[in-house]
Amino acid sequence: DEDGVVPPIRKFAKAMGVDSKHLYDVFMKGPMKLICKWGGLPKPTGCV
Repeated sequence: DEDGVVPPIRKFAKAMGVDSKHLYDVFMKGPMKLICKWGGLPKPTGCV
């Protein structure tokens, strides 16, 4: 969001109007890691 903090996957999916399962279908290896990388945000907490 505006603070540079990575939102949880459920909050992101809700804001985008999609189901979090759909995000995992599209981005198989952890959707938030790739989305954050493309968006220039830091790696989400919990990602190795």
